[in-house]
Amino acid sequence: MIFNIPEKKKDGSLEYKRFQKQKFYLDALKEAGEHDALFAVAYKGMTNNIEQIASEFENTRKAKSSDFVGINVDGIALESSKGYLEWWEDFRREIVPKKKDTQQKRCFITGELAEPVKTVPPVQGLIAVGGHTKGDSFICFDKDAYRSYGFEKAANAAVSEEAVTAVNAALKELMNGAPVLAGAKHIHWFSKKTENDVTKLPDFGLGVDEQAEDESDKIERDELRVRKMFDALNTGTLPPMPENRYYMMSLSGVNGRVMIRSYDEGTYDELCDNLRMWYEDIAIFEEGYGYRYPKLFGIYSRLIKHTTDNKKLGEKIEKELSGISAQIQYAVYHGTPLPDAVAVKALAYIRSDMFGNPDDTKKQMMIPDKTACQILKAWHNRKYRMEDDQIMDKLNQDSPSAAYQTGRLMAILIWVTLPEWILRICTDT
Repeated sequence: MIFNIPEKKKDGSLEYKRFQKQKFYLDALKEAGEHDALFAVAYKGMTNNIEQIASEFENTRKAKSSDFVGINVDGIALESSKGYLEWWEDFRREIVPKKKDTQQKRCFITGELAEPVKTVPPVQGLIAVGGHTKGDSFICFDKDAYRSYGFEKAANAAVSEEAVTAVNAALKELMNGAPVLAGAKHIHWFSKKTENDVTKLPDFGLGVDEQAEDESDKIERDELRVRKMFDALNTGTLPPMPENRYYMMSLSGVNGRVMIRSYDEGTYDELCDNLRMWYEDIAIFEEGYGYRYPKLFGIYSRLIKHTTDNKKLGEKIEKELSGISAQIQYAVYHGTPLPDAVAVKALAYIRSDMFGNPDDTKKQMMIPDKTACQILKAWHNRKYRMEDDQIMDKLNQDSPSAAYQTGRLMAILIWVTLPEWILRICTDT
């Protein structure tokens, strides 16, 4: 429209309207240029070369009058700039017509009196987790059971157009690049912006090299980050936490609606203490390797039946763990017990990993999967923490417990002395 490319079979009135629209867009571009230098450059380029550009689009690129065109200045898209936003809010208020017969209501988002929208627009970004291609509604009332006092549609939760537009834009930005796990997108934000926000929670500004490109270097970097954070938490040398609150939410799309699978909030110092407790609970020392801490995806992969098909691993996690994923994450963030289903599934994984042999090609017994054992240790220690019945992270040869020493002896007999077929009989019975 800004290039005023003519349509076929146009009449005079249509041509006049198109010139008026072109003038409106250029005037808006000029006005925005007084607040943002990128818009000023775009306006100057458009006005000086408008006919040449229009001809290029119409004849060479075969553009139509209904096509949308984006404008870049020095490789920067105008819509990605920030300088024009304050102007845009004032400009938008002036061009949006006000309805005199509409009663103002208290906006649920801002708490201010405003003209409510009749239908809340959908938000984009959940296609990967069941969302609709047209977007999903964060606020909707389509059934009588969801309505109150006879209100229709969005009147049940009145929100202004400006407020809901800002919320949808924020949600879209948060979901862009957000991690996907167990069929949900996990987003996070902060109560306020501070200079020392901790956006990568496991790092905590401890100076771990983030430039490593080799895979072995990445693994070593991740282990070093966890180790340094763990030591800093124990010695009290952690940098001061910002006076801020974090918020985390898991979202998925269901039938055109946004489903909130989990919501959590808290302070950094609480999160640090609970993460320290989590690493203590899952820690198992391995001779020659030391401590290794599994990521959440690695933990989830041990809560489904053992499989060698890694391509469908994410699908199996989404199908089987979507019901307990929020409970697991809540336990990690708040230091609470893990659900009993975690222990049941970890034990089932160990059994299917060690004894599942459909083609009779497995000739040697394997030791239990370490990550699955770490899950069992965390589940046990959290369930029986008040009883002071804790599993240690390494061998204790001097333990005074007769049951502990007997268990050590039994383990040696099973894995070193007894034949494999006896262990199979014991396991099957």
